Amino acid sequence: MNKGKSITFNTLIHWEEFRKRIIVEGIITGFFVGLIIAILRYILEKTNILVISVYKILHTNPYLLIGWIIFLSLIGLLLGIIVKKEPMISGSGIPQVEGMIIGYIKVNTKIDYLKGEF
Repeated sequence: MNKGKSITFNTLIHWEEFRKRIIVEGIITGFFVGLIIAILRYILEKTNILVISVYKILHTNPYLLIGWIIFLSLIGLLLGIIVKKEPMISGSGIPQVEGMIIGYIKVNTKIDYLKGEF
């Protein structure tokens, strides 16, 4: 019997067990995705409060605006270097995920830019 057919045949024979496993995996995945989204929204809320505070300080002390512009420029430069090193990280990510699914794109799991290896 062909290996591909035996896997499919085995899945169909144990359909109830497979269905329960898919449901449990979906619940676990949904829990962790919801947790990550909740944490992200919390961080965004706190960051928004911080940015509003910075803008209030910049409004009262306009000479600090030069430092703020330099800070934002350095962040932009860093992001430009990262995108130049790893061009596939820019954009929505949907084409990259599709490419990974069909095997067209191989994912580099090393995070060299965080190690300082520009």
